[in-house]
Amino acid sequence: MEEFLLNLSYLVVLASVAVVLLGGYEALAQDSGSAPADDTGVPPGLEITPADDAKSADELARLKFDDGFYSKIQNITDGQAQGEDSVRYYGVIIVVSRDNGDGADPDYAARHNKKEVARQLDLLGARNIVQADVLSFVTAHVPVDAIPQVSLMGEVYRIGDGEIKMAPTIDRAKSYTHSTPEDLFAASGLRGLNGSGVIVGVLDSLAYHDTAFGDRVLKQIKCPFSGCVEVSRAQIFASDRLGVIFGGHGTGVSQIIGASELSKNNGIAPGVSLIHVEGLGSAVSIPLGIDALLKEGADIVNMSFTSRTLQPSCNILRTVSSYSIIMNEAADRGLVMVAGSGNSGLSGGVVQYSTISAPACFYNIIAVGGLSTRDGSTAMYDGSSRGPILDKRLKPDLVAPAVVEKLSGTYGTDKNMIVGSGTSNAGPLVAGAAAILLQADPDLAPVDVRAALLLGATWMGPAECTSAGYERSDSSNGCSHAKQEPDRHLASSTPEALQTLNNVGLGALNTSNALRYVLEPAHIRSGHLASDSDTARYTFTVPEAGIQTKIILTWLRQSHGAISALDGVDRGAYTVANLDFVTLDPEGRQLGKASGRSSVQNTEFAVFTAPQAGTYTVIVSGTGMDEAGKRGQRFALASTHPLEGAPASNNPPVTHDRSVTIEPGSPIKILLAGTDPDGDSVSFYVDKGPRTDAVPQVIPAGANTSYIVHTPTGRPGDSFTVTPHDGTEEGAPVTITLVPESLPTGTVSDRSVMHVITDTDTLEIQPGSAQRGYSREFPGKDYPVTRLQLSSAGMIEPGAIIRTGSDTYTVAIPDGTRRVTFAGPVTIDSVMIFAKGIDTGFFQRQKTTSEGMYVSVGYKDVPTGDEDTPDIFLRGTNPHHVNPKTGAVYGDVDPGVICIDDAGSDGFRSDSNLTSIDTKTRFNVMYTCQDDRGNVNSTMRTVIVDDVVPTAPTRIGGKNKNLDTGDSFRPKGQCE
Repeated sequence: MEEFLLNLSYLVVLASVAVVLLGGYEALAQDSGSAPADDTGVPPGLEITPADDAKSADELARLKFDDGFYSKIQNITDGQAQGEDSVRYYGVIIVVSRDNGDGADPDYAARHNKKEVARQLDLLGARNIVQADVLSFVTAHVPVDAIPQVSLMGEVYRIGDGEIKMAPTIDRAKSYTHSTPEDLFAASGLRGLNGSGVIVGVLDSLAYHDTAFGDRVLKQIKCPFSGCVEVSRAQIFASDRLGVIFGGHGTGVSQIIGASELSKNNGIAPGVSLIHVEGLGSAVSIPLGIDALLKEGADIVNMSFTSRTLQPSCNILRTVSSYSIIMNEAADRGLVMVAGSGNSGLSGGVVQYSTISAPACFYNIIAVGGLSTRDGSTAMYDGSSRGPILDKRLKPDLVAPAVVEKLSGTYGTDKNMIVGSGTSNAGPLVAGAAAILLQADPDLAPVDVRAALLLGATWMGPAECTSAGYERSDSSNGCSHAKQEPDRHLASSTPEALQTLNNVGLGALNTSNALRYVLEPAHIRSGHLASDSDTARYTFTVPEAGIQTKIILTWLRQSHGAISALDGVDRGAYTVANLDFVTLDPEGRQLGKASGRSSVQNTEFAVFTAPQAGTYTVIVSGTGMDEAGKRGQRFALASTHPLEGAPASNNPPVTHDRSVTIEPGSPIKILLAGTDPDGDSVSFYVDKGPRTDAVPQVIPAGANTSYIVHTPTGRPGDSFTVTPHDGTEEGAPVTITLVPESLPTGTVSDRSVMHVITDTDTLEIQPGSAQRGYSREFPGKDYPVTRLQLSSAGMIEPGAIIRTGSDTYTVAIPDGTRRVTFAGPVTIDSVMIFAKGIDTGFFQRQKTTSEGMYVSVGYKDVPTGDEDTPDIFLRGTNPHHVNPKTGAVYGDVDPGVICIDDAGSDGFRSDSNLTSIDTKTRFNVMYTCQDDRGNVNSTMRTVIVDDVVPTAPTRIGGKNKNLDTGDSFRPKGQCE
């Protein structure tokens, strides 16, 4: 039995029930198949002859599966069939590669790979195929027999289990001491900030629209396997049979984040906007929900649940999961991610260590443990899950109050009062605090928010403590321990200080303190290491001896790259960097108590008492950047004393702000160029990119120049922040602004038109009026149409001008044309259409151009002319199965296929790989259609061979003697 735990203990008072239930939510994941077994055997249907240095078919198949999922799939192959066609389907999450080895923009590569994976899944008979809008994954229900084949697609990076089920239960074992609302929601010191302008996503149960939120709930979304859909308030009330028990969890979490003064108690950020996404159903709703939040523009996501099933993937030294990869990419795209650590810290009165599970254990998540009282107290919430993580990383990151009393009633009354305890409450407090910080400085990246929260946290450990002692013995370190092993029960020799770190991380949430460090200059510095030989130097000044000092160095994992289909090597930008820092006193001596060095952390820290007044130096270095692709490693360094760049031993390099004119939708190369006064070689790193776009790779192009590849969308205000580096010193960061080419504006007809363009068709252009554009990314908003994909034969040179002067004008646009400019007003009735007439889903509107307007025509997306594969239609009543009789000739029984050309009416050759059947079994039959131009398409059908044809009865001896052939009988009168 797999388990999901909701990190909240609730006392629910229901008006209709005279029983008080105490305890915490616990959701149980229910396996859809049989028990796991060893990963042995080659997946059925795979026939691969690898090269000498390549992986075997079995190794390749296992390589891309989440921990234990390959075995699970093998064991449920013979499980109960689902669906009318008797095929056993299983829900999977497929992460696609972001690097195709051609130097292309990673986002463009991911979009291409999502389309290709979806196409191949369709050929395999998959259902509910959904491509993520922003992130790099696809979800689907796939025939179980075909799932191992999916892993061999070159576009696939990782495959995860999407069918972990969750259901709430009530744990009545224990009640807890509650803090007062005044302790929990005090807003003093927040300088009038309330989170206004910041969007927080709540991945939880959906919430009731009570008076606590006003009109600040922007959307409520459900994300099943069929895709995300918006849910109305009426639907929430109608579908929530459990009332406040299920819906109340998301409502309570949201109230902690952003309840207004109309509620019983204010939330920590009562001005935030909220988007609720149901994340407590099938596990697939987690990645789909995060993708939906990015699409909707969320800045922060709170996740008040944990998964024991995914706990093995917490050990990054051993494995990785599709869920963590997706969350890494989401953080890389600018989403601040917060999760409660869980409520597994106590069992039978004994503290349980190494109990933090997913998603709190993932690298880029801010993991929040629980306190029983106000900030600054050392009283732990006894149920709060403890660290360290299985790979010995320090978690939680920080702690916050885990108890809440008297949140507002579900319907705005006292009728359904909620009193809760658990880290489900602690997480939203930190999410709300992050909203305050982002309101104060909207340019903070997720790593900066993390650094500010940890720097501002009230320290609860010893006066002298560094992350160096977390892994090795150091007599000068108050947190030293010879070898910290993940164990439910830490050894009695473990220092109390180290136990404290496993309990509370780097301290208790202190929002006003974190806000001070954000608003006051230079406490948080963004930096970048380009290679293993690179260092970054900073200084700070201590006015007098004896002042306690805290230094935080933190960084995030970047988006994944690709796994080669041949050797399983990750050749992309999946960072495994290990950063460290040392601190030098004013005399230049290294302080042993002020260094952060650990091989698995992504947060290094030092807390120490300054031995003397003067200027101290912090040097950041690291290893693993050379293996991290071409991006190096971005980091945030934070200090309780303002940080300044160290005096340069040479002059820093220089580059300049600039604007780049773009065609939205068409990939471009953006050249980065700089100079260095000392003649040093200049490299670059991208500090920040457009919203929802992952930071691209920087590719060297020559002396003091590099370039990035990007596919722009044309959103107003899109830009890159780029910093030059000469190997020793950083230059000042600059902004590269992306400016869409200006187009005329007007009106757009709301009439849906689709016209199929083939070899024999032409594009008809008629006079018309100017228009305002229609954008796929922002439907209905005033963004110009700058991309039109057309497919037809003919000869129009790239960049040609089409002139109009008659009622109609006919033109054919060939493959390779990038732009067509119109010299007069025209109406285009054919937009975004594939050659074979399949609507891409981007546009279905009549478009009217005006003089001087242009359209961009395709880029690696649209097949033109007769260059696409033929269509294949399976014949027969069942599209996936036929049941011929054993011994039959297959061609006489199988309904076969019909091949239809996409264009050109070419001739066909149709093949299958099975002609006769002699064995009662199951076959996967591959059909192939090829047209005269060499275009090939294939599809698969599962053939179940069984003797399903009944024997025809033959009457013997007249109509009253109904005997079947083969029966024995005796003439009348000879009976014994």
